[in-house]
This record gives sequence, C-alpha cells and structure tokens, in this order.
Amino acid sequence: MFILKKIKIAIKYFFLGKLNLSRNFKKKNKLRFTVHAADHCNLNCQNCDHFSPLASERYLDLHAYEQDCARLSKLEYDFGGNKIDEIRIAGGEPLLHPGIDEIIRITREYFIDCDIDIITNGILLLKMTQKFWDICAKCNTKIQVTKYPVSINYEQIKSLAMKNNVRLEFYGNSAIIKTSYHLPLDLDGKQNKKMMFAICSMANNCIQMEEGYIYTCSPPLTIKYFNKYFDENIQMTENDRINIYNVKTIDEILEFCRKPIPFCRYCDKLRMTSGIKWAVSKKNISEWI
Repeated sequence: MFILKKIKIAIKYFFLGKLNLSRNFKKKNKLRFTVHAADHCNLNCQNCDHFSPLASERYLDLHAYEQDCARLSKLEYDFGGNKIDEIRIAGGEPLLHPGIDEIIRITREYFIDCDIDIITNGILLLKMTQKFWDICAKCNTKIQVTKYPVSINYEQIKSLAMKNNVRLEFYGNSAIIKTSYHLPLDLDGKQNKKMMFAICSMANNCIQMEEGYIYTCSPPLTIKYFNKYFDENIQMTENDRINIYNVKTIDEILEFCRKPIPFCRYCDKLRMTSGIKWAVSKKNISEWI
C-alpha cells in the first residue's frame, strides 16, 4: 500500500514538475530577494523552513548589509538599472532587530525604485517606536503581516498603520489564518536534485542574501542551525551560493538562481504535506525529517 501511494505521489509531482519547469528554469529579468534581519523568532512555528525555533540569537550586521547593498546597487546601475524590483526584510522575526529603522533606511538609500516589504508576524507592531513608523512612511515601505492563531489586535494595527500613512497588508488576505507545511529533509541526500528543483515552490522564488552571498532559497542558508541542534551533517557547499563580489553583472546571479543546486538533493518534495494546524515548535527532529 505504501509503495502504491508513493507511486501515485510521484506521478502527481512529475506532471506538476512539468508545469513548474518553465517557471523555475526560466531566466528572470529582475532580482527579488529576502534579507534576514534576525534568524531567531518570538513565535517559533513548527516545521519552520528557516529553522528559526532552533536558531541562536543572531541579528543582521548593518555594516555588512550596507556594503552588500552598495555592491548590488553598483551592479544594477552599471548595466542600465531596474534590475532589482523587490527586497523583503524578514527572519525569523525582523522586528526583533534593534536597528530595523536603519535596515529600512539603508535599503531605500541604495534601491530608490524597488518595493520594500517587511514580513512580520505582527506581534511587536503595537510596541514599535514612532521613529519606526516614520521611516516606513518616508521610505515607502510596506508591512506584510502573516496572521497566526494568537491574540493580536489586528484592527488596532490597521488603524496605527493608516494613522502613520504606512501601507499594510495581510499575507494572502485578511481572512487567512496561518497553517504550516511539512517539507521532510532526506538526511542522506539521495533525492534527484533536478526533479526536486522543478517541483519546488521556493525554487527561483525565495532568493536570500546574507553577508556577500546569494542563496536560491532559505534552507541552505539556515541549515547550520538544524545541524548544530540535532548533531547532523547536511552539507552546504560553495556551489550552493554565489558571491556577489565575484560576479560582473546581476544577470550572472539570475542565471545561478534558475538552476538546481547540490543542496536540492536533501529536500524530499514527494513527502511534503500542507494544511497542517499551526502550532509552536517542540523542537523535535520529526518536524523536519
């Protein structure tokens, strides 16, 4: 019975992969990426694919971030501009960063025309300083709140954003309450990386930047926390990322992001399940394997 179920799932994802292949392997003309303001979180969802429940307290280095923004900005404008159209400030929980105002300012200084979004669980929004709201308004930064089944006054948050002339949206739409999904890791790394990339919703769609490197998705960037907590050895190699100081154009980065990386062999997409009732992580390895 198990083998038959596995075959049915494989057939389903084969055809899904065919549909996604053109999307994932297609070279995009613009770069959209996420930067982690903090790796840790104040909510710690089960199955988190950023491994935030396992992460140590870690904040984005502002000096390194400004250097990276300056580098990408130079690459962008050396070749006609308008190559970067969205930057997401996320985490973990980005509002935990004591210098979140400065992250917003730096981002807008180097990327005048791109969309800037803060992806947050919203827990801290009612406690943010007036300086935070002012910089969001000044830098035309949108706040995207993901709704969780926790006690938060969303109407008060909406009123506060409106009062400060800050754009606010609820991720998906205002009626959605967060569920989770389980993306099992194959600790032996025996999956077909091309197939896993083809059927992956994150592939070429959840690009990350940290300390001079671009990553195709978040797991290679944050797998260090999983390895340390569970004493595992999932490999992240130099072939799983690209150094922004070693490229001559943004097109080289876009070319890198449209192809599978060695790390793809650790994601077992055939066993992925979604629509799981949201819960706080218990830090059991079963949440990730």
